[in-house]
Amino acid sequence: MDRFPDPLVVRQRRGPVPDSLAGLADGLADQACRQRLARLTMGPPGHTGLDGAQVVTATDYRPYESLGIPSSPVGDRLCAEFMDALVSDEVTKSIQESGPMAILAATDAIRQILAGPDNTVGEGLAALAAAIPAKGGEAGPIIAEYVARHAMDETQATLMALRDYWGSINTFWLPRGTGDFLDLFGAVFILASAIDYVGASDDSGAGGREVHVKAATEGTVAVAGRSADLALQETALTCGVMLAKDALRHAPDRLPDPRRYLADASGAPTPHEYMWARWWDAAMLPYFRLGFGSSPYRMLDDDGAGTFNVSFRCHRIRRAIDNSYRYNEIIGILTDYAHGETCNEALLAIAAGGVRAVTGYAAACARVVDDVLTCDCGGDGHEEVAETVMGGLAWHLVTPRYGVRAQLHALSSTAGDFPRMFSLRAAKPQFGSIARTRLADGETLHGPGW
Repeated sequence: MDRFPDPLVVRQRRGPVPDSLAGLADGLADQACRQRLARLTMGPPGHTGLDGAQVVTATDYRPYESLGIPSSPVGDRLCAEFMDALVSDEVTKSIQESGPMAILAATDAIRQILAGPDNTVGEGLAALAAAIPAKGGEAGPIIAEYVARHAMDETQATLMALRDYWGSINTFWLPRGTGDFLDLFGAVFILASAIDYVGASDDSGAGGREVHVKAATEGTVAVAGRSADLALQETALTCGVMLAKDALRHAPDRLPDPRRYLADASGAPTPHEYMWARWWDAAMLPYFRLGFGSSPYRMLDDDGAGTFNVSFRCHRIRRAIDNSYRYNEIIGILTDYAHGETCNEALLAIAAGGVRAVTGYAAACARVVDDVLTCDCGGDGHEEVAETVMGGLAWHLVTPRYGVRAQLHALSSTAGDFPRMFSLRAAKPQFGSIARTRLADGETLHGPGW
């Protein structure tokens, strides 16, 4: 993608937004794309047709103890097939001409308006972003710690750090999960990290794509089942969206008049449209398909392929699941602005609706969790989803990737009103504001106009 798509084409492609989990790929993957991705499967030969996602090959790897990760020639081949499919003409063309990419083109146009000259809100965000440590490079000290403690060499330390990073996500987000599965099913998402992190302005510093792919190989063979196959295929779609989004952001022909472009493209994306694109950019569908397709969560699996349909039937569950990326939006709002990131709901809300559009945003996210726990719709999964999003928040707070405490410390050390607003010492409990928050029914936190 060497230029922005025509705004009138964007207008045509933006809808309709799918209204079911099963239809989430509609408008993103055409028939040729689906046929190309259908060749991708997980697990060793002979394990086709299993329901859900299961560990079918045991691993000798023990996180934080082993000297290195086992090699897997079969996994090498599966991962090579994944990368080939990702850059195939069928997948690339389908994604570039899709509804989610049209939405992201409009989102990037409004991002350019926010970052444009004489935009006082953008200038304020830039000042805050300049006060905090730069994001990225966090893998270096962690890899050194692995070498000092147990890794046989720096290469194995890097591979283990990548694998354990996703293992830590799974441990926090899926607290009912067990043993090897939490370690092994992260392999699929190491492939996503290879696209999302490597070469980015906030690159973690954990090596190139070939290193990430090597860290993923054993897991792609050890886990099998219908959920696993679909998750691998959907991760390829996620990675394709990431690549197309980055190409759009770095297109050589920047928009000379982003306001005119946005008007011709039918205006700012609605919260409902953005959610469709963000689910793909954040790998939401493949992640929860694998997690809810595993045995501790199989009561939530409607079809043996990890499809959790109640997430689209109960708006409280849907909102709670979406907190998974909203924590990322809150913690990354300043770094995302500094790096020109397209996908951040909080930034989009500010750009489209002004600062008032995010007043109470964090309290609303907290209320979402309370609401899902008191929902009486009768559907399964309310407690499981609440556990997942609370675990996701805890993980975002402690992982070195996002540096939450470092951000707060830097902001509380600046001049003006910032110390009062960001100081941990001056912080007061927010339970009152959360208790007073009431959310109208609906899947999103905002109305159509943000």
